[in-house]
Amino acid sequence: MERKIKWTWRMRRIYFGFVRKLYETYIGIKDKIQKKLTLEQICEKLIKDIPEEKKYLDESIEFNQELLGHVYFADDFTNHLMKLLEEYQDLKTIQRYCDFIEYMWREGDSYVVNIFDVTIAEKLSDYLLIWTRFGKHISNELIEYINHDLIPHNVLMTHVRHLEKN
Repeated sequence: MERKIKWTWRMRRIYFGFVRKLYETYIGIKDKIQKKLTLEQICEKLIKDIPEEKKYLDESIEFNQELLGHVYFADDFTNHLMKLLEEYQDLKTIQRYCDFIEYMWREGDSYVVNIFDVTIAEKLSDYLLIWTRFGKHISNELIEYINHDLIPHNVLMTHVRHLEKN
């Protein structure tokens, strides 16, 4: 005894709403899976976008006998950006650094994003003036991520002031 279900308009809307929601979730997951640039690939982009960092990257690799992302980005990259943000003279160069950070965050694999989260963002957020100036040069999307995902879930950043949207 097979019983046929009569599809009402309400049932169809609910069903297709559910299917659409599943599809949007799949697309979101698919997009996240596809953004898997490794640290080496990110550093190639770094050298192309900010050629003056090549010297420091090479020195870091030579000194450590390998590419240590957290070490290089803490000791060299972020220190250079902090100096630029403190002086606040060369806005074009500051924007190149911030654009690169956005690229790291958007396109990097979990290790690269972790470098942003626990090395770059933590260090920049230690100084309110630098942190505020940094926030003026990044997208609202990254600000949203910092304010709603990074700060509440990073124990070392729970005291950090939220960035204002641009």
